[in-house]
Amino acid sequence: MKEPIRVGLIGAGQMGFWHARCLAHDIQQAELAAVVDPNEEAARRVAALAPGTRWFTSPEAVLSDPSIQAVVIVSSDATHAELIEGAAQAGKDIFCESLWLPAWQKPTPPSLPSPVTA
Repeated sequence: MKEPIRVGLIGAGQMGFWHARCLAHDIQQAELAAVVDPNEEAARRVAALAPGTRWFTSPEAVLSDPSIQAVVIVSSDATHAELIEGAAQAGKDIFCESLWLPAWQKPTPPSLPSPVTA
């Protein structure tokens, strides 16, 4: 079997906890390598889901670590664009819980035909 993909989780809130639990216990091809959250207590709590997982309060620690191959971004929406850009520049594979776009860039839903009534 191939070595698991080492993943850094950025954001240790409710969704971060859920993603960390999945990475730590449900996805055999992944290893939860690090957790980042500006709240040290939250970062420690979520990192404790997997023995040996490191925790940080700054995403730069994960983005600059060459042993971490991918990041899961589940931080607040306002941080997504900067974190996605930083992760891409660092050559990481990226999963972002929700794509953050400025209002002027948000896609408009396609117009659908009116329903036909009999």
